[in-house]
Amino acid sequence: MSEIILESAYFKQLKGLNEVTLNFSETLTAIMGVNGAGKTTVIHALACVFQPNLSKEYSKGEKEKHVSGENHRFSEFFVPNTDARWSGSEFTVCYRQVTNKTNKEKKEDRSETSIKKEFKKALDRWSPRYSSRAQRPVYYIGIDTCLPEIERRTNTGSITYKSAPYSQRVEEKKAQDICKMAAYILGKAYEQLWDNVYMTNQNTRKHLLGVSIKSDDGVELKYSSLSMGTGEQRVLKILEKVICAEHNSLILIDEVDLLLHVASLRRLIEKLEELAKKRKLQIIFTTHSTEMISLQDKVCIQYIDNKMTGNNTSVYSRIGVDLLYSLTGENRRPVKVYVEDEFAKNIIQEIAMRNNMIRYIEIIAYGSVENAFTLAASTVIRENESDNQEGKRVTTIIVTDGDCYRSEEERLKQIEKKMSGTEHWQSERRSRALSIITQFCPPNKESPEQFFYELILKNCDRDGELYKCANEINTHGNTDKHCAIYEIKKRTNYCDKDIVSKVFECSGGNPEMQKYIEDVKAKLSEATIAYKEATIAYK
Repeated sequence: MSEIILESAYFKQLKGLNEVTLNFSETLTAIMGVNGAGKTTVIHALACVFQPNLSKEYSKGEKEKHVSGENHRFSEFFVPNTDARWSGSEFTVCYRQVTNKTNKEKKEDRSETSIKKEFKKALDRWSPRYSSRAQRPVYYIGIDTCLPEIERRTNTGSITYKSAPYSQRVEEKKAQDICKMAAYILGKAYEQLWDNVYMTNQNTRKHLLGVSIKSDDGVELKYSSLSMGTGEQRVLKILEKVICAEHNSLILIDEVDLLLHVASLRRLIEKLEELAKKRKLQIIFTTHSTEMISLQDKVCIQYIDNKMTGNNTSVYSRIGVDLLYSLTGENRRPVKVYVEDEFAKNIIQEIAMRNNMIRYIEIIAYGSVENAFTLAASTVIRENESDNQEGKRVTTIIVTDGDCYRSEEERLKQIEKKMSGTEHWQSERRSRALSIITQFCPPNKESPEQFFYELILKNCDRDGELYKCANEINTHGNTDKHCAIYEIKKRTNYCDKDIVSKVFECSGGNPEMQKYIEDVKAKLSEATIAYKEATIAYK
């Protein structure tokens, strides 16, 4: 038995995507970005990289038959037209082919092969040939599924259909699963699904999905998709496609959040994850919903940012709400400081307040430390961007926790991954990107939480609640130091801001603390002074 797992796609040039790599989870991947970023382009391209699983009866010279999957071609999504022939388009996908065989001892042998496949359009045709594509069931759910069924009808008069249980069309277990999951997602008391069949004016058979539902007074109400709300209709169509898809299918959904209430969207993602794990499905979808930020334990996020000047597109993963706002909103203050998380955010805020810089600084959490280098690279490319206040430049400072990538050499290696190329100017760009990044300086490669926990034990008032709680945790020794601050918050009801402020009160003048914040404080001060001087000169 063979399975395919899509790992990544590198878009050298396709529509607005330029030199960008997206990575995919084995279960759920959300592609995010503003309108025009290239989200749907990714989905359309991926729909065309595999061919359906061919039936065993297929042989050379016969008409092609298939048993699973849809057969999408580039001409379906990238239609040559007067303004665009798509010549020069090029992208590469990487996937693993996993084969499980039973050997003579009746034990399962598992082998994996990494495969890289390049797709390009030279002049008039795409290569390679469609027949050379790997076989994998693919299902595409476009935004056309949001169009109410009533607006699709071709009959001009009344519609009379015959109803049969939906289980006559698909396996009974699958019909039940669709019904139960839709009821859970939408909060409706569905009793049964129905297959409603009628003949169109063109004398073709048309199927309409229907539901029956029990009212509070016990009366059964039955209706078809002609009478459904569009959000309800789409959830049923998504579930129908996903639940009926073959094992190891690739499911592509454009705008999964369209027409859905936040609570329904959360429940839909929950069920999609469940189905993906159970049936080894890869589900990749586009979305505008910021709700994905709170679902990062279930969903791999790939945020596409192509607003920068230059040719490259950036991708961010595991992003925070603040970073999302920064990528989509307007600049608000002249100095933008990016940090890893909320705890680091509070440290920066305390430094800025104690040094009269807070009104100039916007602090943004970016999530994973790897995002620091993506941010630095994209900032350099946007170097000429200005904010909306009198055209003055926005200064960007990126702060890492200092517990990894401590040396300049380590940081440069990460920058080089984001800014490749041998051109002489690339070296200058990389140096500039490196100069944007600074770090806290913990003595023993500690996280900020660990460092502040140690300072509480060393410097805080021994009669104070904060010290007593920290000492209790230290004495018992059953709490990982990484989690000590979290444990303190649980026991004292303090928040991160309270703890950071207290530690600064006790340790602000301490040489250890001064060393810890030295580089960051210098960067903030330098940026603030430069802004003030530029403002005076402007006036």
